[in-house]
Amino acid sequence: MIPVLLFGAAALYTVASHSAINDLKEEIEEIQDESQQMIDETRELIDVTNENLKGACSKAFEQRENIYKTTLKKATEITNKIKIKEENVVLCNERQEVVDKISSIKESTFAKSPNLIAGTAIGAVGAYLGATAGGVIVSTIVGVKMTIKVDEAKEERARIRCECEDAKTQCTKVRYTTNTINNSIEVIYRLNQMLEYSLINAEKILNEKGENINNWTIDERNSIRSMFNLTSAVSEILSTQMLTKGGNISTKYKQIINETSKKLDIE
Repeated sequence: MIPVLLFGAAALYTVASHSAINDLKEEIEEIQDESQQMIDETRELIDVTNENLKGACSKAFEQRENIYKTTLKKATEITNKIKIKEENVVLCNERQEVVDKISSIKESTFAKSPNLIAGTAIGAVGAYLGATAGGVIVSTIVGVKMTIKVDEAKEERARIRCECEDAKTQCTKVRYTTNTINNSIEVIYRLNQMLEYSLINAEKILNEKGENINNWTIDERNSIRSMFNLTSAVSEILSTQMLTKGGNISTKYKQIINETSKKLDIE
């Protein structure tokens, strides 16, 4: 009778043991699914954030290059035609400032360097998270104590959650950079429109009154001075590096854009 009881107890223990192991496996799978979901969502966020940054940078660099090759080229041609006597110190200085600022622009500031566009920190985090998917959690389940593996799975989930939060923080910083770049595109667009209109007016003065400022009215001279100032403002922006080597907005560029934006809003 005792052997029968022992066999029955063993059978019950085996069933209970299998049930407990299945429960632990299910718990690990749930933890794994949650971890994978965090990884997938973070990876998608990283991809979208980087693509938006690359798009903004590409648009900004194209805008800068286009203005340099069109608007500023025209401004240079008009400026070179204007004849100012040396005794007119103010206009002479303003004219020279325009020439100097345009010549200070280097086309290398328009280069689309991947190192500048994509933040290396986010890329590294994304790769690291992707590498963990289906790795430690899955491959070490069979043949070990299940309760220990549950704890390890939880630790892995906590680590992944921490990495994902760090990645989200990086994405927030990159979104700020992207928004700042997009804002600068709008500011430069408005400033360039004003310069283009001023160049048209300057050409009209040259055609009607000639290249000698002694033949111009005070209003016409002021119009030319306005053209000089606008050209200098555009040139200063284009000659300033937009991004640092780390992929962030440079402090100087941000300051120039903010100051220009305020002036445009006043005008």
